[in-house]
Amino acid sequence: LLLLSLANTAYGCSCIGQSPCAAYGWAKAVFVGRMIGGTEKNVRQDRNGEPVIYEAGFTRFEVEETFKGVSGKEINIFVDTEKNTSCSWSGYLPGEKYLIFAGEYNGQLSIGPCNPSKRILPQQAEPTNDSFNRRYKLWRADTGLKFLRSLPTTGGRLCFTARMFGNEEDYVRDASITLKGQENSHFESVSGEYGEATIDNIPPGKYAISITWPKGIIGWGQPEVEITERSCIELEVKAFHSGTISGRVLDSQNKTVQEIQVYASSISDQEKILE
Repeated sequence: LLLLSLANTAYGCSCIGQSPCAAYGWAKAVFVGRMIGGTEKNVRQDRNGEPVIYEAGFTRFEVEETFKGVSGKEINIFVDTEKNTSCSWSGYLPGEKYLIFAGEYNGQLSIGPCNPSKRILPQQAEPTNDSFNRRYKLWRADTGLKFLRSLPTTGGRLCFTARMFGNEEDYVRDASITLKGQENSHFESVSGEYGEATIDNIPPGKYAISITWPKGIIGWGQPEVEITERSCIELEVKAFHSGTISGRVLDSQNKTVQEIQVYASSISDQEKILE
Protein backbone atom coordinates (compact mmCIF):
# COMPACT_ATOMS: atom_id res chain seq x y z
CA LEU A 1 0.00 0.00 0.00
CA LEU A 2 1.12 3.53 -0.73
CA LEU A 3 0.07 6.81 0.78
CA LEU A 4 -1.49 8.62 -2.16
CA SER A 5 -3.31 11.87 -2.69
CA LEU A 6 -6.10 11.27 -5.18
CA ALA A 7 -9.02 13.61 -5.72
CA ASN A 8 -9.32 14.20 -2.01
CA THR A 9 -6.78 14.70 0.73
CA ALA A 10 -6.60 11.60 2.90
CA TYR A 11 -4.58 12.22 6.04
CA GLY A 12 -2.63 9.13 7.10
CA CYS A 13 -4.94 6.85 5.15
CA SER A 14 -3.54 4.11 2.91
CA CYS A 15 -5.04 4.37 -0.57
CA ILE A 16 -4.42 2.23 -3.63
CA GLY A 17 -4.50 3.92 -7.03
CA GLN A 18 -7.30 2.98 -9.43
CA SER A 19 -7.33 3.31 -13.19
CA PRO A 20 -10.29 5.04 -14.90
CA CYS A 21 -11.41 1.60 -16.16
CA ALA A 22 -11.40 0.10 -12.67
CA ALA A 23 -13.20 3.11 -11.18
CA TYR A 24 -15.84 3.03 -13.91
CA GLY A 25 -16.26 -0.71 -13.39
CA TRP A 26 -17.30 -0.59 -9.72
CA ALA A 27 -19.04 2.80 -9.64
CA LYS A 28 -22.83 2.98 -9.57
CA ALA A 29 -22.86 6.56 -10.90
CA VAL A 30 -20.27 8.35 -13.05
CA PHE A 31 -20.81 11.94 -14.16
CA VAL A 32 -19.47 15.47 -14.45
CA GLY A 33 -21.21 17.79 -12.02
CA ARG A 34 -20.95 21.13 -10.29
CA MET A 35 -21.11 20.91 -6.51
CA ILE A 36 -24.09 22.93 -5.20
CA GLY A 37 -23.76 22.40 -1.46
CA GLY A 38 -23.67 19.96 1.41
CA THR A 39 -24.95 19.62 4.97
CA GLU A 40 -21.46 19.45 6.52
CA LYS A 41 -18.99 22.37 6.58
CA ASN A 42 -15.25 21.86 6.99
CA VAL A 43 -12.77 24.73 7.17
CA ARG A 44 -9.21 24.20 5.95
CA GLN A 45 -6.37 26.60 5.27
CA ASP A 46 -4.95 27.06 1.80
CA ARG A 47 -1.23 27.45 1.03
CA ASN A 48 -1.39 31.12 2.01
CA GLY A 49 -3.03 30.40 5.33
CA GLU A 50 -6.43 31.66 4.20
CA PRO A 51 -9.55 29.74 5.33
CA VAL A 52 -11.34 27.66 2.69
CA ILE A 53 -14.78 26.13 3.32
CA TYR A 54 -15.35 22.61 1.99
CA GLU A 55 -18.73 20.92 2.16
CA ALA A 56 -19.75 17.27 2.55
CA GLY A 57 -22.49 15.16 4.15
CA PHE A 58 -25.65 14.98 2.05
CA THR A 59 -24.45 16.81 -1.00
CA ARG A 60 -26.17 18.05 -4.18
CA PHE A 61 -24.54 18.14 -7.60
CA GLU A 62 -25.81 19.75 -10.78
CA VAL A 63 -25.20 17.16 -13.52
CA GLU A 64 -23.55 18.44 -16.71
CA GLU A 65 -22.48 15.18 -18.38
CA THR A 66 -23.35 11.61 -17.49
CA PHE A 67 -21.53 8.35 -18.22
CA LYS A 68 -23.27 5.83 -15.97
CA GLY A 69 -26.24 5.50 -13.62
CA VAL A 70 -27.54 9.11 -13.74
CA SER A 71 -30.69 10.32 -15.50
CA GLY A 72 -31.69 13.64 -13.89
CA LYS A 73 -30.23 17.15 -13.86
CA GLU A 74 -29.43 16.99 -10.14
CA ILE A 75 -28.20 14.17 -7.92
CA ASN A 76 -27.78 13.72 -4.18
CA ILE A 77 -24.73 11.87 -2.86
CA PHE A 78 -23.62 11.24 0.71
CA VAL A 79 -20.02 12.40 1.05
CA ASP A 80 -18.49 10.71 4.09
CA THR A 81 -15.41 12.59 5.36
CA GLU A 82 -14.66 10.01 8.09
CA LYS A 83 -14.19 12.74 10.72
CA ASN A 84 -11.88 11.99 13.65
CA THR A 85 -10.25 9.05 11.88
CA SER A 86 -6.92 8.60 10.10
CA CYS A 87 -8.85 8.72 6.81
CA SER A 88 -10.44 12.12 7.45
CA TRP A 89 -10.66 14.44 4.43
CA SER A 90 -12.36 17.75 3.69
CA GLY A 91 -15.03 17.18 1.04
CA TYR A 92 -15.72 19.36 -1.99
CA LEU A 93 -15.75 23.05 -2.88
CA PRO A 94 -19.17 24.58 -3.68
CA GLY A 95 -19.39 25.92 -7.21
CA GLU A 96 -16.51 23.81 -8.52
CA LYS A 97 -16.84 21.17 -11.20
CA TYR A 98 -15.90 17.54 -10.53
CA LEU A 99 -15.63 14.20 -12.28
CA ILE A 100 -17.53 11.98 -9.84
CA PHE A 101 -17.36 8.21 -9.29
CA ALA A 102 -19.98 7.28 -6.67
CA GLY A 103 -20.47 3.92 -5.04
CA GLU A 104 -23.49 2.69 -3.12
CA TYR A 105 -23.94 1.96 0.57
CA ASN A 106 -27.26 0.87 2.10
CA GLY A 107 -29.09 2.00 -1.02
CA GLN A 108 -27.55 5.49 -0.97
CA LEU A 109 -25.03 6.80 -3.50
CA SER A 110 -21.94 7.63 -1.52
CA ILE A 111 -18.32 8.81 -1.66
CA GLY A 112 -15.70 8.11 0.98
CA PRO A 113 -11.94 8.43 1.52
CA CYS A 114 -9.65 7.34 -1.34
CA ASN A 115 -12.46 7.81 -3.86
CA PRO A 116 -10.99 8.52 -7.33
CA SER A 117 -13.33 11.46 -8.06
CA LYS A 118 -11.41 14.53 -9.22
CA ARG A 119 -11.84 18.25 -9.46
CA ILE A 120 -11.87 19.50 -13.05
CA LEU A 121 -9.28 22.27 -13.24
CA PRO A 122 -8.31 24.69 -16.02
CA GLN A 123 -5.73 23.45 -18.52
CA GLN A 124 -2.74 21.94 -16.71
CA ALA A 125 0.85 21.20 -17.65
CA GLU A 126 1.60 17.69 -18.85
CA PRO A 127 2.64 15.19 -16.12
CA THR A 128 6.36 15.31 -15.37
CA ASN A 129 6.77 11.64 -14.51
CA ASP A 130 4.54 9.52 -16.72
CA SER A 131 6.22 6.26 -15.64
CA PHE A 132 5.54 6.98 -11.94
CA ASN A 133 1.93 7.94 -12.69
CA ARG A 134 1.36 4.76 -14.68
CA ARG A 135 2.88 2.59 -11.97
CA TYR A 136 0.72 4.02 -9.18
CA LYS A 137 -2.32 4.76 -11.39
CA LEU A 138 -2.31 8.49 -10.79
CA TRP A 139 -4.27 10.51 -13.34
CA ARG A 140 -6.02 13.84 -13.73
CA ALA A 141 -9.65 14.60 -14.48
CA ASP A 142 -8.93 15.39 -18.14
CA THR A 143 -7.35 11.94 -18.55
CA GLY A 144 -10.41 10.30 -16.98
CA LEU A 145 -12.77 12.29 -19.21
CA LYS A 146 -10.84 11.33 -22.32
CA PHE A 147 -11.12 7.68 -21.32
CA LEU A 148 -14.84 7.85 -20.49
CA ARG A 149 -15.72 9.67 -23.70
CA SER A 150 -13.92 7.00 -25.71
CA LEU A 151 -15.92 4.07 -24.25
CA PRO A 152 -17.83 2.10 -26.90
CA THR A 153 -21.54 2.85 -27.20
CA THR A 154 -22.34 -0.85 -27.49
CA GLY A 155 -20.73 -3.87 -25.87
CA GLY A 156 -17.86 -3.57 -23.43
CA ARG A 157 -14.17 -2.80 -23.20
CA LEU A 158 -11.26 -4.91 -21.94
CA CYS A 159 -8.12 -3.07 -20.77
CA PHE A 160 -5.13 -5.44 -20.62
CA THR A 161 -1.74 -4.69 -19.04
CA ALA A 162 1.26 -7.06 -18.85
CA ARG A 163 4.15 -6.36 -16.47
CA MET A 164 7.16 -8.36 -15.37
CA PHE A 165 6.85 -9.84 -11.89
CA GLY A 166 8.89 -7.87 -9.35
CA ASN A 167 9.31 -4.79 -11.55
CA GLU A 168 6.16 -2.72 -12.06
CA GLU A 169 7.91 -0.50 -14.63
CA ASP A 170 9.10 -3.38 -16.85
CA TYR A 171 6.25 -3.73 -19.34
CA VAL A 172 5.78 -6.65 -21.72
CA ARG A 173 5.38 -5.62 -25.34
CA ASP A 174 4.03 -7.82 -28.14
CA ALA A 175 1.93 -10.06 -25.91
CA SER A 176 -1.11 -11.20 -27.89
CA ILE A 177 -4.38 -11.55 -25.97
CA THR A 178 -7.37 -13.40 -27.43
CA LEU A 179 -10.95 -13.64 -26.17
CA LYS A 180 -12.96 -16.64 -27.35
CA GLY A 181 -16.71 -16.66 -26.88
CA GLN A 182 -19.70 -18.67 -28.00
CA GLU A 183 -20.27 -19.57 -31.64
CA ASN A 184 -16.53 -19.25 -32.34
CA SER A 185 -16.54 -15.48 -31.80
CA HIS A 186 -13.13 -14.13 -30.89
CA PHE A 187 -11.41 -10.79 -30.35
CA GLU A 188 -7.70 -10.08 -30.11
CA SER A 189 -5.15 -7.34 -29.58
CA VAL A 190 -1.39 -6.96 -28.99
CA SER A 191 0.27 -5.07 -26.13
CA GLY A 192 2.25 -1.95 -27.00
CA GLU A 193 4.95 0.21 -25.43
CA TYR A 194 3.51 0.18 -21.92
CA GLY A 195 2.32 -3.43 -22.03
CA GLU A 196 -1.22 -2.22 -22.70
CA ALA A 197 -3.85 -3.48 -25.11
CA THR A 198 -7.50 -2.53 -25.51
CA ILE A 199 -10.38 -4.46 -27.05
CA ASP A 200 -13.61 -2.56 -27.69
CA ASN A 201 -17.18 -3.38 -28.71
CA ILE A 202 -17.15 -6.83 -27.10
CA PRO A 203 -20.70 -8.25 -27.04
CA PRO A 204 -21.98 -9.23 -23.57
CA GLY A 205 -21.12 -12.78 -22.53
CA LYS A 206 -18.42 -15.00 -21.08
CA TYR A 207 -15.08 -15.34 -22.86
CA ALA A 208 -12.10 -17.64 -22.40
CA ILE A 209 -8.78 -15.78 -22.28
CA SER A 210 -5.58 -16.95 -23.95
CA ILE A 211 -2.27 -15.07 -24.10
CA THR A 212 0.58 -15.70 -26.51
CA TRP A 213 3.81 -14.38 -25.01
CA PRO A 214 6.91 -13.12 -26.85
CA LYS A 215 10.02 -15.31 -26.87
CA GLY A 216 11.56 -15.80 -23.44
CA ILE A 217 8.48 -14.64 -21.52
CA ILE A 218 5.77 -16.61 -19.75
CA GLY A 219 2.90 -15.50 -17.53
CA TRP A 220 -0.58 -16.23 -16.37
CA GLY A 221 -3.89 -14.48 -15.78
CA GLN A 222 -7.52 -15.28 -15.09
CA PRO A 223 -8.92 -18.00 -17.40
CA GLU A 224 -12.13 -16.20 -18.35
CA VAL A 225 -13.92 -12.88 -18.18
CA GLU A 226 -17.56 -11.83 -18.30
CA ILE A 227 -18.47 -8.76 -20.33
CA THR A 228 -21.66 -6.79 -19.74
CA GLU A 229 -23.16 -3.96 -21.78
CA ARG A 230 -21.25 -0.65 -21.43
CA SER A 231 -18.77 -2.23 -19.00
CA CYS A 232 -15.02 -1.88 -18.62
CA ILE A 233 -12.94 -4.79 -17.36
CA GLU A 234 -9.34 -4.31 -16.25
CA LEU A 235 -7.03 -7.32 -16.60
CA GLU A 236 -3.49 -7.08 -15.21
CA VAL A 237 -1.11 -9.98 -15.82
CA LYS A 238 2.31 -10.69 -14.31
CA ALA A 239 4.98 -12.35 -16.43
CA PHE A 240 8.36 -14.01 -15.87
CA HIS A 241 11.45 -14.58 -17.95
CA SER A 242 11.54 -18.20 -19.12
CA GLY A 243 13.95 -20.41 -21.04
CA THR A 244 16.78 -22.90 -20.78
CA ILE A 245 20.54 -22.53 -20.38
CA SER A 246 22.96 -25.17 -21.62
CA GLY A 247 26.74 -25.46 -21.93
CA ARG A 248 29.86 -26.26 -19.93
CA VAL A 249 31.43 -24.45 -16.98
CA LEU A 250 35.24 -24.41 -17.02
CA ASP A 251 37.66 -23.71 -14.21
CA SER A 252 40.91 -21.70 -14.44
CA GLN A 253 42.69 -24.79 -15.88
CA ASN A 254 40.13 -25.03 -18.67
CA LYS A 255 38.72 -28.21 -17.15
CA THR A 256 35.03 -29.00 -16.86
CA VAL A 257 33.55 -28.30 -13.44
CA GLN A 258 31.42 -31.25 -12.38
CA GLU A 259 29.23 -29.55 -9.80
CA ILE A 260 28.50 -25.87 -9.62
CA GLN A 261 25.63 -23.65 -8.56
CA VAL A 262 24.52 -21.21 -11.27
CA TYR A 263 22.47 -18.08 -10.68
CA ALA A 264 20.77 -16.46 -13.69
CA SER A 265 19.50 -12.89 -13.72
CA SER A 266 17.66 -11.12 -16.53
CA ILE A 267 18.77 -7.98 -18.30
CA SER A 268 16.43 -5.05 -18.88
CA ASP A 269 16.41 -5.19 -22.67
CA GLN A 270 13.68 -7.73 -23.47
CA GLU A 271 14.90 -8.17 -27.05
CA LYS A 272 18.14 -9.75 -25.82
CA ILE A 273 16.67 -12.24 -23.36
CA LEU A 274 17.33 -15.90 -24.13
CA GLU A 275 17.99 -15.54 -27.82
